[in-house]
Amino acid sequence: MNEHVIFLTVMLLGHLAHILKTVVQLRETDKKETIQSYIGDRPYKTALAICGSLVGYIMLADTGQLTLVAAMGVGYMADSVFEVTANKTRTQL
Repeated sequence: MNEHVIFLTVMLLGHLAHILKTVVQLRETDKKETIQSYIGDRPYKTALAICGSLVGYIMLADTGQLTLVAAMGVGYMADSVFEVTANKTRTQL
């Protein structure tokens, strides 16, 4: 059980790394964005990304492919996928 706490923490760090990268990119375009405001403005995307990474985490654990790098990647990529999807939806409307 303790090993899952470590893997889940690393997965959440992957989420945070992607969010931090996005906030830094937004600040470069002269926006006064913070991590708190970014998450507060996108509560559904954040919740969906966490749910998506949990599904990925369970799939990795079930197949025996769970490593620290995979856990980090699942967190980072889940947040990235929902960000790309949200951007494409905004541009099509």
